[in-house]
Amino acid sequence: KKWHVMHSCIPLSKDEWFYKYKSLAATEPRHILLESGRTGRYSIIGLSPFAEVSGKDDVLTIKTEEGSAVIKGSVYEQFQNWFKDFQIEQIEGLPDFTGGAIGYLSYDLTREFEKLPTTSEDDLGLPDLYFLLFKDVFVYDHETSTLWLIVLGEEKNTPYCLDKLRAFKEMWEAPLSKEDASEDEQSYPVEDFKHVSMTEEVFVD
Repeated sequence: KKWHVMHSCIPLSKDEWFYKYKSLAATEPRHILLESGRTGRYSIIGLSPFAEVSGKDDVLTIKTEEGSAVIKGSVYEQFQNWFKDFQIEQIEGLPDFTGGAIGYLSYDLTREFEKLPTTSEDDLGLPDLYFLLFKDVFVYDHETSTLWLIVLGEEKNTPYCLDKLRAFKEMWEAPLSKEDASEDEQSYPVEDFKHVSMTEEVFVD
């Protein structure tokens, strides 16, 4: 499946993008913010994943808009086999990440490739592999104070994707509500949040 990249760019201040993200994420059950830290250029936002993939104990579970599927076997290999069908075109001048998978591979996943001793109890029961997949992402450029709006879609769906892009532009440019604006006055300054996000809040909700 070949995904084409449709994009737009809008100006946003260093405070506006984060406060707006908080407001938009409040209604999303799963969302991601990958912060840039103090020296990075980009912060990446995903608000509404089209798929959730988790794997543990040779069972890979894939939840999409169409339903759920369970695949048995090496969760790493099964994820690779499933994900290889998604190809994203590369466009010069855009941020390196324009959509796709955001998540983690745990240390315990190495047991699929080598025999290791079990020295501790798995008391958390977290997946060994976990990814959210996004067709729509928003990337803030700290150097230019602009927000990239990026939509992925098949060529046959171009009109629909362009409509989404226009809707996203209106969404991000809309003023904050009085409630959100009042709450944001109590929020972290952006510079302070960058430190917090690198230690605690680079998260998957």
